[in-house]
Amino acid sequence: MALLKKKAESVASIMKTIRGEYPVIEGFGVTVEAILTKNTKVAPVIHSFKRRLKSEKSIEEKIKKKRLEGALVSSENIFSAMTDIYAVRLIHLYPQDIDVIHGAIIDHAAKRDWILVEKPKAYTWDPDSVNFLKSLGLKCEVKPSFYTSVHYLVKPKKNSSAVCEIQVRSLLEEVWGEVDHKVKYKGLNTDERVVEHLAVLARLIGAGSRVLSAIQKR
Repeated sequence: MALLKKKAESVASIMKTIRGEYPVIEGFGVTVEAILTKNTKVAPVIHSFKRRLKSEKSIEEKIKKKRLEGALVSSENIFSAMTDIYAVRLIHLYPQDIDVIHGAIIDHAAKRDWILVEKPKAYTWDPDSVNFLKSLGLKCEVKPSFYTSVHYLVKPKKNSSAVCEIQVRSLLEEVWGEVDHKVKYKGLNTDERVVEHLAVLARLIGAGSRVLSAIQKR
């Protein structure tokens, strides 16, 4: 007799598990924000700060998308399958400011304020940026979309369900990210002309970043 295939857990059941952990996740995210914004080395180079707690609708859509892609998402693994329920974003002005911020995040991990879930990852398409980011010990990955940002995943302790994604990017990179977000929201990300315009904008952002680097070095 053939074994019956186990029925996938309902999305509603997974969401119930997430709701139960929302206070813990948000509480840790707020703690991460407080630690970074009060850091005397980080504060001077931060232009602005953003936070985001993923809405239930967004989480449900992501669970369904992951399942369509073949992922086995359940209450048991949801907090490792979805690590961006809470995210904080540090926006800096000059490209080299990432050096200070990266050092602070690693220092706080060494002090056990949090632990790194995985090796920090830098998304960039610019060869010059790749060389600089690799010199900091960051793993670099190229996104076809020209998305640029440095991501860290931290949690308070090994077995905690609370994971906070720390995103670090320059003000110019934030401009590109906001435009890209609006494009996707309007469903224009498959329009070839729009995609080409985004690529041109990314290159202009890259040129602007080089100018800012030159100014910072004066």
